[in-house]
Amino acid sequence: MTPGVIAGSIVNLCGAIGLGVAMMMLHRRDPRSPLTRRLLVALGFIATLFLVRGAAWWTGSVWLDRLSMIPAALVPLGALLVTEGILRRHAPRLLKIAAVAGGVGLGFAGVLGMESFTAYYVLLALFQLAGFAACGWLLEFRDRGTLLASENRSIGRLAVGAILVIPFIVTDFQVFAPDIPVRLGALGALLVVTAILIAGGGAETRRQAVLMTALRLSSAALLGAAAACVSPGVDAAQIMRFAAIAMSGVLTIGLMVDALRAHFESQVPGVLNSVAASPARTRDALI
Repeated sequence: MTPGVIAGSIVNLCGAIGLGVAMMMLHRRDPRSPLTRRLLVALGFIATLFLVRGAAWWTGSVWLDRLSMIPAALVPLGALLVTEGILRRHAPRLLKIAAVAGGVGLGFAGVLGMESFTAYYVLLALFQLAGFAACGWLLEFRDRGTLLASENRSIGRLAVGAILVIPFIVTDFQVFAPDIPVRLGALGALLVVTAILIAGGGAETRRQAVLMTALRLSSAALLGAAAACVSPGVDAAQIMRFAAIAMSGVLTIGLMVDALRAHFESQVPGVLNSVAASPARTRDALI
């Protein structure tokens, strides 16, 4: 395996683990929300893509690489489901038919071996970008009066995140970026889910989380660059690979630590429960 394939495989496996942890955290926050269920479906498509693709590149399996085309083609459908949930209305019927038909058709075409043709990757990339563009159009031209101010702000943040993640997605298609030393789609997905989880807290909590995430990313990038310098004949491509691996790993570890912290905090009884369960019979004993 080449260094680029090894780095891409590690980044994708980190992305699959991180998205799986994020799905558990989102489900724990609001398990009965229709929007949460739609978001879990979309993240499930993406996590499956990263898991199967990472395993395919690591093992060199052609069949796993072909199977990864199915979740890759279903990503626009997942994005459309989330968009419908955010807007609380159905998308145009023709758009939903195109998302389903295109996802199923391109997915099975990849399984049948069409992924060996450059034209297939171009068509798949254009299909994904067209799906994201359609979701962005629906969000931009929404009826703002039917949504709460907080929901409109959340949509604005989501749109910014989608725009920022598009360059990461493009690197997954080497037909468009053949000189990129490592594919960064999974790293972009980790950044988006981290931002989604941060947006669920209060204003002060969000500021603190953003600062901590920025510190994690900058420290990971520097650590990756320093680790790359240990190897003989280091170049810019090798530094980028090490930095991508370190940043993906740190984001995944951060999600796991946050999930474990939330689990421990949920096991601690609240103040009222502690008072109710206390055996104290006097004020001094209670204090």
